[in-house]
Order: sequence, then C-alpha cells, then structure tokens
Amino acid sequence: MKMEEFLIVKGSSKFLYLKSFTFMDNNNLDPEKSKGETMLRKLMVTVMTFFFVFSVVGTALALDKGNKRKGKYTYRKVYKTCFERGAVDSKTPSISPADKTQADWEAVFTNKDFAQFGCEEEWTNLNETEITDIYTYLYEHASDSPTPAKCK
Repeated sequence: MKMEEFLIVKGSSKFLYLKSFTFMDNNNLDPEKSKGETMLRKLMVTVMTFFFVFSVVGTALALDKGNKRKGKYTYRKVYKTCFERGAVDSKTPSISPADKTQADWEAVFTNKDFAQFGCEEEWTNLNETEITDIYTYLYEHASDSPTPAKCK
C-alpha cells in the first residue's frame, strides 16, 4: 500500500497554518471487498427508501378518515332538522353509536343503508364528507370500540 504525505501552507502575512494530510493509494485494495461494501450501501439505501415510502403512504391512507367531532355535530344536526320538520318525535338521535359494533357500522355505511335512521330527506342532502364524518363518529364510539359512547 502506497502512502503519500502532503504539507499544505495557508495563511496571510500575520498567520501561517501548516496542515499535514496523508493519502492512501486505493489501487492496492481488494476489489471484491469494495464491491461488497458498495452493495451493502445500496441495499441499506434501498431498504430505507422503501421504509420511508411505505410510512408516507400509510400516513396518507390514515388521513382518509373523517372528523369524529364534526360527525357528532352533523349527526345531531340531522336529527334536530328532522325534528323541526316534524318527522321525528325527539331532537336526539334514536340510534346511539353504542347500539352497534364497529363491523355493523361499517356494513351500514358501505351499503349506504340509511333508512334505519329515519329522516331520509336529511340523509340524502348530506355530502360525502359529512357522511364520512358521521361514519367516523359512529365507528369510533361503537359498542366494541375502546371508547363506546351514547348520545346525550
């Protein structure tokens, strides 16, 4: 292995810096070892890239949920509007989030079977965002969820 030493002088009229550098000649290194190290680096970069991409995609998919606070507000607003129209007897919703399991709520909103709620006119006037918010509220507070809730 060949080594060369260089002396570099830097400075102005008042200060003078001396630095010593040693350079190794890479021609004598094992070429197979260099290939292995290069492949390992490429593999690590590829793995880290895939991890980053999948974490970003997972986060983006998790953001597809609605806002459960808005969902609670909208769910109650639907029944309040329905009550004012005279279609139901109470301002409070007849179906509580804890009346069904998460799987039941998923089936209701997948099939868009809103007849059981009553107030068909109000449900047909809701846009997709409002329906997603209501679904998130009902799903997050279902009977088998970590935080079951009842409308009060």
